[in-house]
Order: sequence, then C-alpha cells, then structure tokens
Amino acid sequence: MKKLNLVVVLLLIGGFNLLCQVVPAQQSDVDQKDLTSRDQDIEMEKKFVEAAAMKSMMEMKLGQLAQQEATSTEIQELGKTIVKDHTTAAKKLERIVEKKNMDLPATLDEKHQKKVDNFTDKSGEEFDRDFINMMVKDHKKDIAMFEKAQQDVTDPNLKEYIDNTLPVLKEHLEIAENIQEKME
Repeated sequence: MKKLNLVVVLLLIGGFNLLCQVVPAQQSDVDQKDLTSRDQDIEMEKKFVEAAAMKSMMEMKLGQLAQQEATSTEIQELGKTIVKDHTTAAKKLERIVEKKNMDLPATLDEKHQKKVDNFTDKSGEEFDRDFINMMVKDHKKDIAMFEKAQQDVTDPNLKEYIDNTLPVLKEHLEIAENIQEKME
C-alpha cells in the first residue's frame, strides 16, 4: 500500500511538473502571436506613413508647379490649396512619426520624382490638362489608401491624422473633378 501511495504521489508530482511546463509554453505561444500581430501592425503603419508622406511630398511639388505654370487661375488656386493643406498634413504626420521613432522619407523616390519631372517641361493648356487629370487620379488613389488605413491602423494618433486628412483629400478631389468637368 505504501508503494502504491508513493507511486501516486510521484505521478502527481510528475503531472504537476508537466503541467507547469505546458502552461508557460502555451502562454509563450499566445505572447508570440501577440508579438507577431503587433509587428504586422507596426509594419503596416510604417508602410502607410511612408506612402502618405511620399504622395504628399509629390503633390506639394506639383502644386508649386501649378502655381507657376498653369494658365487656369482655378488650377493655380488648387495648386496653392494643395501646397498649403499637404504642408499642414505633413507637419502633423512628422510629429506623430517622431513619437513612434520612425523616419519620413527626405526626398521623393524614383517613381514619384518621375511623375514630377513629367511636368517640368509642360506649360499652358497641356500642363493644365495633365495636371488636373493627375490630381483626380492620384487623389482617388490617396482616398482609397487612407480609407483602407482608417480600418487597419491601430495607433490612435495615426488614426486621428487619417480621420482629419481624409476630408481634405476628398475636398481636393471634388475641386479637381469640377475643374476637369469644365475643361472637357
């Protein structure tokens, strides 16, 4: 009987030790999943921030060109509005990025620089037409990107930035579409 009790006690101790090893392993799996999810969120937010900054920088440069090269006063005014609004948005994004220890691109990448370069030799009606077509097309893409990010982003400061910037992008699109209609 003593041997049986000893066996039961040893089994209980062994089972307890096994349980202690399994529970931390399961907890570790949960922690790993949380970490992976957070890493994915951070990576997605980083990609959004970089894309938003790049597009904003490009549109500011194009807005400056519109103020100089457009023949239409409406397009010149749109260029001025785009520069003002995107500068404000860029400053807000920069403050958020500083808190998150992320970096914003300092210059345009090759793809976006080519888009700007395509306008440097244009003037007059050609500039006006191509500029307004690009503003409509790019603002539609920007809005889609911001709406997706609005659903995906978890950082409250970045979410607020998106919520505040999205209506401005929609306003730019509406103005650009109205100008585009008049030009057709």
